[in-house]
Parts: sequence; C-alpha cells; structure tokens
Amino acid sequence: MDKAPELAQRLSEGKFTLRDMYEQLQNIMKMGPIGKVMEMMPGMSHILPQLKGDEGNSKLKIMINILDSMTDEELDSNKPIKEPSRMQRIARGAGRSVKEVHELIEQHKQFARMVDKMKGLGKPGRSGAVNMAKMANVVPPHIMKQMGGVGGLNNLLKQIGDLNIPGFK
Repeated sequence: MDKAPELAQRLSEGKFTLRDMYEQLQNIMKMGPIGKVMEMMPGMSHILPQLKGDEGNSKLKIMINILDSMTDEELDSNKPIKEPSRMQRIARGAGRSVKEVHELIEQHKQFARMVDKMKGLGKPGRSGAVNMAKMANVVPPHIMKQMGGVGGLNNLLKQIGDLNIPGFK
C-alpha cells in the first residue's frame, strides 16, 4: 500500500523491474488462493486457466522463490538476465531448474513490454482518464476477445478500482 504511488508512477513511465513483479506476486499471495481471486475477475479464469486451484498458488510460490534467489542488483535492473552462469546460480539458490528461471525471465519480459506499451494511457479509475482504445491495443487480441472486448476490459478496470487499490481511484 505504501509503495503503490511509486509503482503507479514507474508503470506510467513504462518501467517494470523484477522487484516490481516480485512485490506484485507477494501482494497477490496475500489476497488468498489465486484461483478464488481469478474467479472474482470476469474473464480471467478463461485467460489464465493454469492459475486455477492449488496449482496456481504453487506456481506463484515457485516464482517468488526464484525471485528470492536473485540479488538486489538483478531485481532492480532494467536489463534482463541473460548469462547462463547467473541463471544457474539463481536456479541452484531456489532449488529449481534453469528452465524455470528462464521461463520467469521471459514472463517478466512480456509484462515489461506490455507496461512499456501502456505509457501515457492515464490512470485507471479517474473519470475516463484511461484511453480505452490505446489500452485495447496493448492487450493481445485473443485475450481481448476472451474478456468480452473493450466493454469487458472497462468492466475489469472498474472492478479493480472498486477493490480500493491505491493508484486506481
């Protein structure tokens, strides 16, 4: 909660570090079983079916465990981790495979690209401040379809705003 304004500022500038991902994953875990959280958001259980049930929480815990094995420099850097020796060190520290570390880095890159595309969209929940046409262009078309188009996206943002998340009101 205390860091939400800082995160909102970084996101509006198109910046998303591994530390940001780590903090958001921890916040999601605090909300309860991820499957239940996804069920509360329209369309999300169809978009991310791999997060249903206990398996979703297990995957989040693995991701957090991998991130726990990174140095502060790695978490705060804007440059992706590419060196095999660093990936091996992180995997050993987390007790996971190098493949899992690589997958997490790739997921972070996807989120970071999406955040970068969202620069200049405005802040959700501020009386139409979000440019929905630009936002719809950021979300991959197959996901937009599953969400019910721009109307579904707008509904999702409204529901997120109703959750009283700082930076979204």
